Amino acid sequence: MVTTIAYRCWSCFTDQPPRSRTFGARFLAATLTQARRGAIRPLKILVATSGDTGGAVAAAFHGHSGIEVAVLYPKGLVSPTQEQQLTCWGDNVVSLAVRGRFDDCQRMVKAALGDTTLRRRFELSSANSINLGRLLPQMVYYWAASLAIRRLHGEPASFVIPSGNLGNATACVWARRLGAPIDSIVLAHNANRTVPDYFAQGVLRPRASVATHVVCHGRRQPEQSGAAGGAVSGPGRDAYRAARGLDRR
Repeated sequence: MVTTIAYRCWSCFTDQPPRSRTFGARFLAATLTQARRGAIRPLKILVATSGDTGGAVAAAFHGHSGIEVAVLYPKGLVSPTQEQQLTCWGDNVVSLAVRGRFDDCQRMVKAALGDTTLRRRFELSSANSINLGRLLPQMVYYWAASLAIRRLHGEPASFVIPSGNLGNATACVWARRLGAPIDSIVLAHNANRTVPDYFAQGVLRPRASVATHVVCHGRRQPEQSGAAGGAVSGPGRDAYRAARGLDRR
């Protein structure tokens, strides 16, 4: 039996932050600015980033009145291009290099958001994917892509989403739940196995991230040797290879 696999690569290779994040961040910035017209206190947006999200959020919120943004990124663990995207703005955007890893940046943001004393002094929010206002517009990408694929091929689309993009994957799941013609959603993981292990064992065991040669956007430099950059874990491996057109049976 011969099976023909039609596949398309849907990505962006530019000097700008990934466009799924940019689109979501700009929608969030516009809606928050509109909703807060006349507010007395500024809204402070806290963002932890490993490189891409922070640049998209900084670009989206720069120049918006009544909103101040603080971006935390791991010092020495982003590329020169990413650091430029994070630190070139000024005005209402401040970027802070943290001596640590992305997990440390994320822990600091979560601690601030959960601190009742800080929340009494400041109006705080986040533009990471924990903010549903960023995920809602990202569903548009999956609706548009899945409808286009159905028009071209007469069948539902399947998506392979790389590790580190769980917010983006959530937007894809929401689109499917709302009726978009989407079949399989494959989460391709590298050495960071928290999510595959959770699906396999049913127990969530948070752990520190492992630096790899290639993470979701292929820019972080390795801190540990032997990391499996870009590998697909578990049952998603065959689907990933098929989606790339590497398997022809």
